[in-house]
This record gives sequence, C-alpha cells and structure tokens, in this order.
Amino acid sequence: MLGVFELGAASGRIPTQNLTVASDQVVDVQYVGAASDAPALAAAGKNPDEGNLYFGISTWSNWDVLHSGRSVEVSVDTNGDGQQDYVLEVAREKGLDFPLVKVWKATGDKWDFINQYPLNSAWGDTDTNMMDSNVMVLGAPLKDLGLTSANAKDISYTVFTNTWLNEGSDDVDRTEKATFNPFAPKVWFEGESAGVPGFFADRAGAELTAHRQAGAFEAKALFLHMHNGTGDLSGIGAGHGERAQVVEVSAASANSRDARFKDVPADNQFYTEINWLAQRQITLGYPDGTFRPGENVERGAMAAFFYRLNGSPQFTPPTKPTFSDVPTNHPFYKEIEWMAARGITTGYGDGTFRPSDSVNRDAMAAFFYRNAGSPQFAAPARAPFADVPADSQFYKEIAWLADQGITKGWDDGTYRPGEPIHRDAMAAFLYRYHEKVLSRR
Repeated sequence: MLGVFELGAASGRIPTQNLTVASDQVVDVQYVGAASDAPALAAAGKNPDEGNLYFGISTWSNWDVLHSGRSVEVSVDTNGDGQQDYVLEVAREKGLDFPLVKVWKATGDKWDFINQYPLNSAWGDTDTNMMDSNVMVLGAPLKDLGLTSANAKDISYTVFTNTWLNEGSDDVDRTEKATFNPFAPKVWFEGESAGVPGFFADRAGAELTAHRQAGAFEAKALFLHMHNGTGDLSGIGAGHGERAQVVEVSAASANSRDARFKDVPADNQFYTEINWLAQRQITLGYPDGTFRPGENVERGAMAAFFYRLNGSPQFTPPTKPTFSDVPTNHPFYKEIEWMAARGITTGYGDGTFRPSDSVNRDAMAAFFYRNAGSPQFAAPARAPFADVPADSQFYKEIAWLADQGITKGWDDGTYRPGEPIHRDAMAAFLYRYHEKVLSRR
C-alpha cells in the first residue's frame, strides 16, 4: 500500500533526545502532507464533493502502538481566518481496540463531535501496518469539513504531537503551517488502487501518474510505503527500508522508482548505495544521465548531499553571505548556509568555504559527526587506523565514524585522511550513515 501526498512540511531536525523512549511516545514529526481524491473524481466525471481529504504523517522513529496517551492531531483552518475550524485526532473508543480518526468542529468556545473513521482508512480486516511503524494516514470526507467545489480554496493545516507524560506542557512537536487546495492541488495522482480508499498499489511495475498544476515547479510528493519493512525503495539490495520518501515532481514523472545512471552498471561495487541516493533525491546526477562515480566530491555538492539527506528542511538563508567565496547567487548558496547555520561546517580561517575544492576524507568525517549532533564519544586510546594517530586534527571524528560502522578504511589498515573522497564512496558513507545512525533515532 502506497499513500501519496502533496508535501506540506519537512522537518530538518534529527532529534538528539526525546521526552522518553519511542515506545512511550509519538516521536518528533518528520514529514507531513495532504491529498484529496476530489480531482480524480472530477476527471472521471463524478462529483468531487463526494471526495475525501487525507493527511499523511511520518515520524523520525517507530511507535509500537497508538492510543490516547500519544496524541496526534491535525488542526485545519478552512476559511483562512487564521483560526482552527476543525481538528482530526488519533483517538480510541471504549470497547474498540482500534485507533480512530475523530473529527471535531469548532463552534464558538466549544468543540462539536462530527464523526469518526478508522486510522489508515481501513478496519482490522485489512492490514495497513499501523504497529511498529512510523507512518499514518488520517482521512475524512470533504463534506465533514464543510469543503465543497463551490467554495474551493486553499486550506491550511498544522500537525501536533504530544504524550500523557507531557500533559499540561507545550506540544512535543508541531509543524509549520502548510497550505493545500483539495479541489485544485499543486499535484495529484492516479494509479492502481490498493483496495483501500486513498491508497495505491505499492509493487514492482505499478504505474503512478502525476498531474501537476501549471506553474507548480517546486511541487514535491510525500510517499508513505505502509508495508516497506525491509529492502530499499528500488526493490534491490538488503537495507532496512524506508517508509517515508520525498520525491521531486518533474514534468516527466513523479515516480522514478528505478532511477539509474548510465555509468553505474548493476555490477558496480556501490550500485545499491548510489541507486538508494537517487531514489531519495539526495543526488540528482548530471544532465547527461551520468553519476561520475570516480570523480571527487566537491565541497559545494557535499553541502547539497547533507541538506537533502536531512529532508531538504525549510530554511531561509541570510541576505549577507557567511563565506566570502559563496555569493548569494551560488547554486548551492542555500545548502552551504544551512550547513553553516547548523554548525556542520565552519569554513576556513580566512573566511572562505572553497565550494569547488574536493572534500578530503578527514573533513568528511567531521561533517558526519557534527550532522549527528556531535554526540558524546570517548575516542579509543588505540587508533583504529594506522595513518590516523591520536593527535590528528579529526581523530575523534574519524574514530567515531569507524565505531558506528560507517567507514571500514582500506585493506592495509589505513584511512587515508588527506585523500579526496570519490562520489561512489560518498554514496556508501551516506547510505551507511542513514542506516546505522539516522534510522536508530
């Protein structure tokens, strides 16, 4: 089962701590998106007012089960006055061992109950994989929210999470306000139904057609792969697999599930890792369809890799450049400024970043370590690599990279810190970092 949504908000925060462990709370929000089947109904000559509105949500870590002690709410402003008019909440009903989506309407100073529906649009006779998961879909009929094609306009929504452990305090997490038009979204999809309202078939060979609104050049889609427990998104390799995927919606296709580069054959040493990078839109390759695996990674491109790895978070770069050699019109200005704001890069002592220089393997280790939040780590007294003594500039960072299983070094026991990192090896580092660090948070 595949849920596809117009991306509403993407969190750049990789939580370094939560109020408690994931089994006791819904953790920080990763992505949220909205979708409606009203455009598909209209295209089929049916009444779009009979459609449904769906909100897709992913979190940074799994929960074991959802109940009233783990609050997830979507606040919806339908008339544009800045006030919440409706709330969809994940809740329970006495005597029913199944999570529900309850719809409430604001009436003056009180909330009126409207209706309730099963989470993920299906009851227990259909497995939508709602336990030990990090994705969910809250759906309700458009008419329940007072939305009709006669008054079609943008709505705005915000997602909140909280837990009983945090009762009376601020929310555990809340997203920025996102806008969506249920009757004229920036992008909507048609494809093979999964037999559950709002979901498409998620299988090899399944086709998904994206309809993009004219002028929506920056539209992004959020894919929620409800059953993607193992395997990478391309169906090859043996990674843990990701359920949430952000896809750029181009004029050609919104579902490039088989993204490959003509200079990266299937027998390439890092084929799986490079393909994974492409599937997650962390790398876009070159216009000629190549990846150029043997070339060095430039520092500017490294910033873009990290920015996309973190979900391309909303970020407004400063009007005055941080680095003297990265002007505001640099193709990676935003990404480099984001790295500087996060403290992932400090640049050079002369105030430059040197975006066209190659990234050396020692500096790369520092980037990964800082991106992880500079975690507490006691570097071993005995160096893991023969050419990285304990007094090396980035000894701690390189030792941490080895401790996490992200780098293995060379067969001769060296790390070669002063050598530039190649693009294929960088794909492997990014892939392992995601699997061994980000996926465990």
